[in-house]
Amino acid sequence: FFQAEDGIRDYKVTGVQTCALPILLHDPMSVPGDASTWSTLVSDAAGDPRKILDGLAPLHPGAPVSASPTCTPDRASTRAWRQLHPDLQARICGLLAYRAAWNPLPGWSAEERDTLATMLTPDGEDRWDAGEQQRRLRALLARFRDLHLPREGVSRILDELAGPLPAADAWPASRLTLTFADAVVEVGSPGPDTFSAPITLDPGGDDTYRDPAAVYAVHLDLGGDDLWTGGDGTLGGTIGGLSVLIDRAGDDTYRADAGDRPANAALGAGVLGIGVLIDGAGDDSYRSGATSEGGALGGIGLLLDATGSDTYDASGFAQGFAGVQATGILWDGGGDDMYRAGGRYPDMPTRLPDHTLSLSQGFSIGMRPDAGGGLGLLVDDA
Repeated sequence: FFQAEDGIRDYKVTGVQTCALPILLHDPMSVPGDASTWSTLVSDAAGDPRKILDGLAPLHPGAPVSASPTCTPDRASTRAWRQLHPDLQARICGLLAYRAAWNPLPGWSAEERDTLATMLTPDGEDRWDAGEQQRRLRALLARFRDLHLPREGVSRILDELAGPLPAADAWPASRLTLTFADAVVEVGSPGPDTFSAPITLDPGGDDTYRDPAAVYAVHLDLGGDDLWTGGDGTLGGTIGGLSVLIDRAGDDTYRADAGDRPANAALGAGVLGIGVLIDGAGDDSYRSGATSEGGALGGIGLLLDATGSDTYDASGFAQGFAGVQATGILWDGGGDDMYRAGGRYPDMPTRLPDHTLSLSQGFSIGMRPDAGGGLGLLVDDA
């Protein structure tokens, strides 16, 4: 079931998203090919993010990535480090090797950051008059033109996470916290644990996560009915960095909240970065704000759910949404699913004052009149 409150603006049409016309001008940021080409790529990948990222090379050329060999915990963590199985030590070092490839929006002014944050919601640009809006958007667009995302680094991290891990009895009996020069890593136990670090590994159990906003975040959970919570730019979502969240099994709950509102740029969202959320199995529930759940602006956002009867709920700009120079994909491999977007951002008073905007569920939009939108896809394969 799909529900999105905007559409063709006709009172006779309700419930189904029909306003999905991306602005694709003759601009270097435009998307080559047609929607069927890209949706076939996603379906054929069958949830493998590496295949999707490789296929996106024409849209996102990438940038060189170099690995850092430094992997030495501080003195306070030495004893805990020695308790770890050698395979876990090697996996942690592999994940830490690429953290230096991601930097938090270097050289951006306060105004540029404010403009970016405002553009994450459907009503954002309404804050300014027409002249101020055009000035701000063109300054932001100039930044986007120089953007090159290190896709190769993401594929290497996914390779690290895809390999076999030690059996449950080889993991710590209780959660361990490891501190490195510029990173904190938490390693869980087979039972229920509570996590708050940007890098976590866990073998199972019904766990609780509070994901902090970080430039570099990686999470791997092998099973259990888990609760994932976080604010803006978390839970496989990022603003100016990399975030990868993989939960292989369990009936999981994902809640992106920022105090008095749903959080933005979360749950498989890439804003000037790459965000990936992969859920391998289970009946899962997703709730977030805008530019989320497979949403992107100047980046790549992937939400890939392999199977299960899932519920997706977002405020707008979500569930396969792409802004300028972006690819946002929500892929669901199977199950009886429900998708809902909207309910938060009022439509224009002169149009339909009793309706709200969603601009979601396979939707792309650009910055008029200067740049086209990117590639927004919602693919439900079964």
